[in-house]
Amino acid sequence: MANAFGFCKYLVLLFIFLISTSHLSLSSQEKEDIHDLLPKYGLPRGLIPDSVESYAVESSKFLYITLSSPCAVMIGGQHRLQYGRKIRGMFGGKGALHFVSGIEVRGNRGWRGVTKIVRRSNGFIEFDLDWSGFYYESFDAEDFDDVPVCSNEIVNVMLKSVV
Repeated sequence: MANAFGFCKYLVLLFIFLISTSHLSLSSQEKEDIHDLLPKYGLPRGLIPDSVESYAVESSKFLYITLSSPCAVMIGGQHRLQYGRKIRGMFGGKGALHFVSGIEVRGNRGWRGVTKIVRRSNGFIEFDLDWSGFYYESFDAEDFDDVPVCSNEIVNVMLKSVV
């Protein structure tokens, strides 16, 4: 009788383990695509390129993205953005990403690291290029409607050292 009870106890534990394992694998498979998540924070789908390997949002505000490799994209046919392998930021209200790292833009002053991204009500996306807020590049928000395809052509040595 004791053996039967021990065997049943073993089966119950095995059943609980299998249920919890299948739930974990379902959760990871059902994780929302980052490009579908960004609009929920007021940011465009195409802010991040297509080569996302993984991402995490902690405490509903800290964003961590890992790309498969550093890459470059063209926005609006004339502006180049470069992404390091690791991108970080903090959601700062609807349409804002603060404390950004891992993204650079080629602006009027050459390559500059992006520190903040804000979606303005006038239909533009503003990339702050320093912590003061005085230097920024504005892009038409429609340029970020589609998810850009990554190119492995990285031209900035500084960005390579960040990855």
